[in-house]
Amino acid sequence: GKGATATDIITVQSADGTTHKVTITVNGTNDKAVIAGTDSGAVTEESQLQTSGTLTVTDVDTGEAHFSNTDVVSTLGTLHLKDNGAWTYDLDNTNPTVQALGKGATATDTITVHSADGTPHQVKITVNGTNDKAVIAGTDSGAATEESQLQTSGTLTVTDVDTGEAHFSNTDVVGTLGTLHLKDNGAWTYDLDNTNPT
Repeated sequence: GKGATATDIITVQSADGTTHKVTITVNGTNDKAVIAGTDSGAVTEESQLQTSGTLTVTDVDTGEAHFSNTDVVSTLGTLHLKDNGAWTYDLDNTNPTVQALGKGATATDTITVHSADGTPHQVKITVNGTNDKAVIAGTDSGAATEESQLQTSGTLTVTDVDTGEAHFSNTDVVGTLGTLHLKDNGAWTYDLDNTNPT
């Protein structure tokens, strides 16, 4: 390896048989390690926060075919790497980027690890989103009066950590005594069915 030396001593002879030694010093250099094995995994927000695998390393340089026990903090979690190449990845489920992933959405956390001689290798973790429940508040009651006040209205609010899900859909919902008209922004109007026998 780099910094290591070996000596090659060669004996030569002149024509009459006189011997002489030639000494050659061989200086080592860093041959890159070859890293293989399991270098990907998958986790899921809220439910499966850990994945693991094992990397292998070969290195012709003496004593360099291993990793170092280390923890690598990445953007979405932490990879714990052992000397023998076994690794475990823990997802940071409190990370806002992780929480913003809705069902069907993914993110990739790429972690670079190094063998003993500094050869880099990437471990890629797929982070799967899940549906975080929205929180709905605002005006969720009203009053209508038969014959005289046939309409009431209000506005609901919605918060959702999943990207793009903090809204409603424009829809009409037929109830037992009337119809609620809901807009995307949460504004609603209720029309009483004054012809309803009840």
